[in-house]
Amino acid sequence: MTSRGVQGGIGRCDTYIPHPCITSHNIASLSQHAHDNKGAARRQRKLGHVDRLLGDCDILCLQETNLGKHDHAAVTVQFKNHAIFH
Repeated sequence: MTSRGVQGGIGRCDTYIPHPCITSHNIASLSQHAHDNKGAARRQRKLGHVDRLLGDCDILCLQETNLGKHDHAAVTVQFKNHAIFH
């Protein structure tokens, strides 16, 4: 979270209010239902990318339109220590 503010009147930022870093990423298919080694490797690359993004922000919003409504485990298994909403 950032803790610096802008000095002055207009545009002044209260540094006592949290300012989380929010990142939004269109994952473009997690390859959740991969049928071969190439797809499984792609899935691991995508999950690694998500892991790196999590290290750089406070809130990460993933846009994934290729998952079904019953694919809850697509990211919950990999990122157990995170709150996940879908």
